Amino acid sequence: MTCEPTVPSRYIEQSNNKSIMNHPSRKEKMKRDNMKDDEDRSTSKKSSLGSKIPVAVKSHWGQYWHKQNGQKSKRKITALWAIRIFFIFVMILLCALLGYLAYTLLNEQEIKMARTQFESIATRAMIQAKEDLRSRVWAGITLSNMVSELYPNAEQWPFIEWQGFETAARNILETSHGEDVGFVPFVDPNNLTEFEDFAQNLYQLIGLPNNTAVKEWGFGVWARDKTVDPVRIYHDTTAETPYNSPYNVIAPILRTDEGFHKVLLFNVHSQAFTGNAIDSILTCSERRRNQYQAETDAEKDTLLAGRYPTMPPNQCGAFTDIFRNNKLGGRWTVGNFNPIYPRNDPLKVVGYIPAMTPLDNLLENMFPSQVTGITAVFETDTRTVSFAIENGNAQLLGEGVHIDHEHDDLPNTIELAEPVELFSTDDGSNITKTLKLSLICTHRFYETYQTNGPIIAAVVVACSIVLTILDRTVSFAIENGNAQLLGEGVHIDHEHDDLPNTIELAEPVELFSTDDGSNITKTLKLSLICTHRFYETY
Repeated sequence: MTCEPTVPSRYIEQSNNKSIMNHPSRKEKMKRDNMKDDEDRSTSKKSSLGSKIPVAVKSHWGQYWHKQNGQKSKRKITALWAIRIFFIFVMILLCALLGYLAYTLLNEQEIKMARTQFESIATRAMIQAKEDLRSRVWAGITLSNMVSELYPNAEQWPFIEWQGFETAARNILETSHGEDVGFVPFVDPNNLTEFEDFAQNLYQLIGLPNNTAVKEWGFGVWARDKTVDPVRIYHDTTAETPYNSPYNVIAPILRTDEGFHKVLLFNVHSQAFTGNAIDSILTCSERRRNQYQAETDAEKDTLLAGRYPTMPPNQCGAFTDIFRNNKLGGRWTVGNFNPIYPRNDPLKVVGYIPAMTPLDNLLENMFPSQVTGITAVFETDTRTVSFAIENGNAQLLGEGVHIDHEHDDLPNTIELAEPVELFSTDDGSNITKTLKLSLICTHRFYETYQTNGPIIAAVVVACSIVLTILDRTVSFAIENGNAQLLGEGVHIDHEHDDLPNTIELAEPVELFSTDDGSNITKTLKLSLICTHRFYETY
């Protein structure tokens, strides 16, 4: 039994096997299939396109449609462009707003980080400065205690040789990282001549040059008269002061840590900024003696009678005003004067140890090497000196406060020394001396912590928004550009069906010839037809 495959006519290709193609049953089946295909195409065309419309009628209705819908299309296009422009404007504002917010937030974060860092640096630096100054004060206290033990009786003063002073002073300076220390006894003007002879013999004894403390008039205690120009150097024998000191005392520099120096035998009490500190020592010593006398009177009948004064001697130390120290090359300096009380006469002040501290020395090794943009301000009641911190080092800005006001709302201030009462005036008011250090952050410090991060973040945010919009727009266009199945047949509206574009994708193929001699062919065409939705896009 022969089995013949049943193949639809649409899939049959021409074949050289004539016997199969000419078989009667096969020809009848192919004819029935072709007739069915013709009926399907006819039915589909009728259902999609409807009955044939006369050309004249179609042309009439096409002109009518264009006339009626032309103005509508223009209005749609105008509205569409208005919406687009508004959309672009809103997107620009959104990009600007979000970019600004990103920049502001990151910039504030950088400023906050800089402030936190400044607070940490400033706190640590000020504590270190106070400790450094304190170590220099104790260097002076140590020397004053040493000499009070070496020369324990008040009658020995001011004729003190102190052999080995320079060596002891240098060792203590090395320990405390100080730079300048001396020894100053108090001299009664009535004993000045005897003291000058003693000093001249002492300098020869310790091997200082013969011209030590020798001026135009000869050897002796000297002072400066700054009321004349040029400044006049004179032999000071009266202890008179230009600032009306209540004490008639001469305070010559008898020794320095360097040994020989041109400041030897200079009367420190002759100038106000150091003389006030000396007056403070003398005033405090008087109160210390009076306090001890009151304690002694209250306890004279007890076992505590005759004890050592409860007020320690170093409590009467005093700081000078800020001054230019010629001994140190004109550097701005503050001095601490530590009184000397002989061990056997603890109520009588006989001199003091001056320990000088250059202000820039207090700022050394205080800041990391990468720190820039901090202003350090030292101030007393009468003078202020500013330094700039550059790469961790202090550079003098000059006298006064030299800062910008961009970030001067962030000062950090510490009292390097407790307020010291210098002396009481005739009206009962007290003259005090304070020493403060303020660290102020400037814009240059903030610049160290500013990066391009906020700007980059703002640009990235803006670009992200723009790219997101473009992505959504392109995605929308791609989604609408994808082919979506409408179904079998021709599914179009007739609004713009007068604009077809057709192409034959394959050449016509003759399938077979019918009994009446006509040819059955197969073609493949593609037609692209514009609809009203395409026009709405524009």
